[in-house]
Amino acid sequence: MKLLIIKSNWLFESDLRLDGKFHLSDGRLARKKISNSPYPIKSIGEVTKDIFYGGRDRRIYVKDPKKGILFMGSADMLKSSFDTLKYISKRHTKNLDSYLLGTGWTLVSRSGTIGNTVFTNEDYRDKAASEHIIRILPGTDILPGVLYSYLSSKYGYALLTQGTFGAVIQHIEPEFLAELPIPILPDALQQVVHNLMMVAAKLRVESNEIIASLLQKINTHLKDELGNLKKVNISSRSINDIVRFDKRFDAPYNISMGRRIHDKFTSGKYVTLASLSEVFHPMLFGKKQLKGSVSRGNPLYKSSSMMKMKPETDFWLSLNKTESYAKLKVKEGWVLISRTGTVGNVVRITKSMNDVFIDDHMIRVKPKEKFSGLIYIFLKSFYGHKLIDFQKYGSVQEVINSDYIERIPIPQKLLADNILTEFNDNVRDSAAKIDKAIDYENEAIVLIEKEIESWQK
Repeated sequence: MKLLIIKSNWLFESDLRLDGKFHLSDGRLARKKISNSPYPIKSIGEVTKDIFYGGRDRRIYVKDPKKGILFMGSADMLKSSFDTLKYISKRHTKNLDSYLLGTGWTLVSRSGTIGNTVFTNEDYRDKAASEHIIRILPGTDILPGVLYSYLSSKYGYALLTQGTFGAVIQHIEPEFLAELPIPILPDALQQVVHNLMMVAAKLRVESNEIIASLLQKINTHLKDELGNLKKVNISSRSINDIVRFDKRFDAPYNISMGRRIHDKFTSGKYVTLASLSEVFHPMLFGKKQLKGSVSRGNPLYKSSSMMKMKPETDFWLSLNKTESYAKLKVKEGWVLISRTGTVGNVVRITKSMNDVFIDDHMIRVKPKEKFSGLIYIFLKSFYGHKLIDFQKYGSVQEVINSDYIERIPIPQKLLADNILTEFNDNVRDSAAKIDKAIDYENEAIVLIEKEIESWQK
């Protein structure tokens, strides 16, 4: 049990909050350390143009990109790419401008998981975002990259999470955020931190442009080969086919777009994914018995975390039982596919995530070196996604197994040497940019933290 004798002025600072969670949080200690600043301290509200969240009107989704705008929730804002976002209607969304994002802003999640932060690059421009995301528009006293790095540091995070309220779903509000203290650091330090963030933002955009270009190429190539796959409502399949394919009679498996793509590919020259890579998913039991601590453990990343710009974890595996979970370790260049929950999310392990431990809810695809880039882009493409999606099963929680993934067909013509070389080189280039971006972002945050720590001596 934690005990603390509070001062009367603390109550007025917190709008008469009496709950222990507020006063016993790390935010109180962070405020004390920040108060030792040799530089002027202002509130975030004083050094920013605006702090607000977007519209809260009823949302109507559309399928036609020409009639909609990509829309993100607080979890989506952390994703490394936005290719899975839905579109909200331009016509039926009231006050649409209040939903739209700009560049150089700091976004903060305001409900559910509190305190996640994002620095908006060009990929965020004119995307729509929900009311669960607080927007902070930078002013002139604090450079945009510095504001983000400060709020993303351990001190900023402690301040953000101190003000949560709500019995069931936790929240913070723009008014609380506006009152948080921020030191006005020297111009030279601000410029260094800001420049690091701007370079990182540019690298992320360039990386996503490379992947988008490759996806467009492979989707166009396969569309030309497949032609127009008309939607059908009735399908006939032979008993031999049904027996051969796991005795499944469900409609999505037998009549979906994925099935039609599969049948079209297998009617010509093709190879299976298993012939180009090793496909498997490890199983781990007794995770609670393997639990370690931050100081005595290896981080275990969840499948959902792997879709984020910066994968994160709150579970640590015991160092004393490393052999028991060694099979969860992944290597650079592997492609991972989520097999439960949201089935079919595809990620590639970059150098920064080499040798980390990822839970058994992701299928591992270990490509032969020559086919690494092609396999990643193919599985991430529209056609690859459909080939994964139609094979999932489950009435409550949808699941797909590795034996379904390994028999995915890949058209033979994609295996031309010039295509393999182009995809390998570009995917590696994209991954290198992401690794550099992460390094620069971490460096910017560390500079802020070291500066604050230097005041405590």
